[in-house]
Amino acid sequence: MNNNSILEIRKTQFIENPNRDNFLKLSRKILPHKEIFDNKFFSKATSNAIKKNDFMGLYHISRLYIELNRNVEAEYLMIRAYEIDKSNNEMLYQLLDIMCRRKQLGLVMYLLEKFDKEKNELLYIKSMIKYFLLTSKKIELIELVLSCFDKFIADEEFIWLVFVSGIQNDIFYFSYKVSKTKYFIDFISFLTPQHETRLKNHLYIIIIKTLDGIKNDCKSS
Repeated sequence: MNNNSILEIRKTQFIENPNRDNFLKLSRKILPHKEIFDNKFFSKATSNAIKKNDFMGLYHISRLYIELNRNVEAEYLMIRAYEIDKSNNEMLYQLLDIMCRRKQLGLVMYLLEKFDKEKNELLYIKSMIKYFLLTSKKIELIELVLSCFDKFIADEEFIWLVFVSGIQNDIFYFSYKVSKTKYFIDFISFLTPQHETRLKNHLYIIIIKTLDGIKNDCKSS
């Protein structure tokens, strides 16, 4: 059985049951096979999920749309899913993410107010990072990240957001902090050529500052 046949089977499985496991099986293959994730596939999956009132199914279909940068369709389905279960914090977070992608600042601020900061601190922090990136609030971004970096260092998405924040805002200290985590090598493979150039500049600064620190230590010893 070839890869296309396996992928077609997985598409059928997802249409019948768009759960997390079937979503992950498809999402890993979506970038090299964008052409087969057509409107017919999405129409069947969406109709089936709506008939069953399956809000998590709509959530996972929306996330496939996000993988394809089809954010308008993703927003529509995520809103429908959120309207069914407004207590689902992960869904609220993903909806906010879509609004950030679409630069819907008013809706982003509205959704931020829906978070219970104490019960969902990590999701709230990640949402605030996205908000600060959207609004170019560099000082607030630095203060937020430095206040909680060590606390959430085990969360891969949080570290990725810090990594992206550092490169986009030319904060070499963020790149330094991320370079000491277990995720750094994997992150490098996802960089665009422009971001790769910025990261190289950050690493150069880090090396220079490290060497200056060693030189000063030698002088004082």
